[in-house]
Amino acid sequence: MELTEIPGNDLHLDLASPVMEPETGFDGILRIGEVLTFDAVKLAGSDLDAQVSQLVADHDFTLVRIPVSVRPTEATKVRFMAVEIDMAGGTCWSLDPDRVDDEIKVSSAISVGAGLKPNVVEISANHQRSSEYIIRRPSVLAFGVGLDEAAWEFNPARADALAGVQLLHLVAKTPRGTALSGTIGIKADIVAQGLLWNTRAVGRDATTTVARFG
Repeated sequence: MELTEIPGNDLHLDLASPVMEPETGFDGILRIGEVLTFDAVKLAGSDLDAQVSQLVADHDFTLVRIPVSVRPTEATKVRFMAVEIDMAGGTCWSLDPDRVDDEIKVSSAISVGAGLKPNVVEISANHQRSSEYIIRRPSVLAFGVGLDEAAWEFNPARADALAGVQLLHLVAKTPRGTALSGTIGIKADIVAQGLLWNTRAVGRDATTTVARFG
């Protein structure tokens, strides 16, 4: 069963350059679900890569799960989306997805590998009736490993528009005893009325932060 919807908060989108406005707004096109954090080392278990084993005595590793839903309408198409992470107290260790060039179906479940990289299971025809899955279409590109800022950029394949659920995962590394916190921002390019509109999501506090973790 394809996962096409998530519980969460609909995002209000403001125009980046409000010289003119569309006839109808863009509220409800993007939604962000509950952002959850987990102990990545506990999820990985005892079988860790040598590099990670040397770091765990002095560092904590946190898995951050970010669900985002894109819901275009008959009158709108989402042609680009960026999900941006800004962290305090830690740096990005790994990201999933890090790159998508071909359409794949992946399970909504997540695990963490020995190198503390999030792992998803690619769904074959045998799984589809019993597993929740999402479709990842090209192209997705993530960047920010080793930095305190990270991002995913989504572009549709060929002439398609973005749609559906994206489950994003980031593992953050922090010095032992240091609190991790982070903010999430989202921007999107939307086609409506034959025009391209550059927008940015605005949170409940009227800032560009739509969710927080830590």
